[in-house]
Amino acid sequence: MAAQSADFAEQIAELKGVLLGTESVDDFLLDLAVLAARELGEDLSCGIILQPRDRLLTVASSDVTAAQVDEVQYSLYQGPCLHSIRTGEHVRIDDLVFDRRWWEYAVRALARGVRSSLSIPVSARGDPVGSINLYSDRPGFFDDARTRRAEQFAAEATDAVGHAAQLVGQGDPPVAVSCPDD
Repeated sequence: MAAQSADFAEQIAELKGVLLGTESVDDFLLDLAVLAARELGEDLSCGIILQPRDRLLTVASSDVTAAQVDEVQYSLYQGPCLHSIRTGEHVRIDDLVFDRRWWEYAVRALARGVRSSLSIPVSARGDPVGSINLYSDRPGFFDDARTRRAEQFAAEATDAVGHAAQLVGQGDPPVAVSCPDD
């Protein structure tokens, strides 16, 4: 596990360097979403939501599933990632079939193949600026060990994502979600 932490730290440090050297915040966030999905477990989807000027935007997704599930939450004004941003709490759903907190969201996410999820808030200067959202097609995927690993990854990424949120907030928001399939 310590080797994985070192790997994450090295990868995030590399991505921070890319952020500082790139003109495109979108490319950085897309790389981060893809990295999170790839490194945190097999067959994961990852969406990164930022909240520039109090407007929620999925700015990067590792794939179409993450983009669609994040959009479901916006359309309903509810769901785990929105709750995570609003409260600053981590939200883990072990099985959407049995979770009753956001039933309409659950029905739509299940229709897209999501069974479990983990939403981790991201802050900059103590203020919520977004969240990293992980989705799995397997119930119970985010056990305690995987949750700790994802939290560790998010902690390493927080500075870079917070900086990206500030850049997005200063300029025009992204027009579309960045996905590798685009």
